[in-house]
Amino acid sequence: METAYLETLIVISELGSFSAAALRLHVTQSALSRRVALLEQQLGVELLDRSGSTVTCTEAGRCVVDSARQILLIENQIPQLLANLGRASRISLGCTRGFGATYLQALLEQAQGQSQVRRTVVTMEATQDLLSGFRRGQYDVAFMEHCHLEALSGLHSQDLGQDEAVFFSAGTDLPSGFVSLESLQRLALYVCPARCCTRQLLDKNLESVGVGVESFERVVEPGDVHVIRQSLLDTGGLTFASRALFARDVEEGRFTEHRVEGFEHTRRVVVLAQSEALLAQWADHYRTITAQPSRA
Repeated sequence: METAYLETLIVISELGSFSAAALRLHVTQSALSRRVALLEQQLGVELLDRSGSTVTCTEAGRCVVDSARQILLIENQIPQLLANLGRASRISLGCTRGFGATYLQALLEQAQGQSQVRRTVVTMEATQDLLSGFRRGQYDVAFMEHCHLEALSGLHSQDLGQDEAVFFSAGTDLPSGFVSLESLQRLALYVCPARCCTRQLLDKNLESVGVGVESFERVVEPGDVHVIRQSLLDTGGLTFASRALFARDVEEGRFTEHRVEGFEHTRRVVVLAQSEALLAQWADHYRTITAQPSRA
């Protein structure tokens, strides 16, 4: 049974006229008549009463029209269902490099088998680039540290709690805990790019006391947290990064953690998603791997 024939019957029943239906459907009146005749022949019943000034449905016709509307509704939904299936089978996930180095493996393991996702494509880049990409639809889900949550207004986002960023040194005799900025400035500083939230927090702290990163002995910008870590282990120096990223190195005595009095050491971890369903799902994955209580 042709769905075009069903659509023709629906339009004629709504307009009460073959000529008006022909105009709406952009076909000739004779073509409409043939469609109705073939439909009546297939079903073996008369569908339209043509005896009055307007065309009306017979009892059988009304029954067919009601069913036809449901059939066409399902037909119209099929492309969207297929599109949703495609999105469900592939997730584009973005995260900052620090977040990825700390949580990504556990996050993907947690997500595996929890949904219809068959493949996850991961991109790691700076906070501002992630946010721009998310706004363009480049990412289905994005995890990032952020210092200005008001910048996320209008997006599907959820605050996942606080992250601390502190100084870490290797190969020095500096004590753990609070130290003077001057003692840190004698070291080589390894930093992430300026578009990263960690770098922005560091720049803000330094600006508050009237200096910049150039005040350190030497500044190196490798652009990768793994390179920063290895450089500190190989040659010594200093970096400013998430406590979670180097927690094991501190516990095992490879790095020493430092803070500066008056510096801001906290920012927020947030997840963004293109739908509320994805947002809830991936926020739960994160809370599971970090053993955080649910906000629901």
